[in-house]
Amino acid sequence: MAMMVFVMTVMVVVIVMEVVMLVVKVMEVVMVVMVVVMMVVMIKVIMVVIMMVMVMVVKGRWWW
Repeated sequence: MAMMVFVMTVMVVVIVMEVVMLVVKVMEVVMVVMVVVMMVVMIKVIMVVIMMVMVMVVKGRWWW
């Protein structure tokens, strides 16, 4: 009987460990995706800012 309980406990622990590993992997993937998205957004923002500056410079040239 005790052996059965022990085996069951080990099984549960192993399953929990597997689930934790899976969660960690998923979290890592989510983190990577978040970082990539942030980088893309930053690049877009920088591009927009550069475009705005270019437009301002061109308009300034036109005004002068």
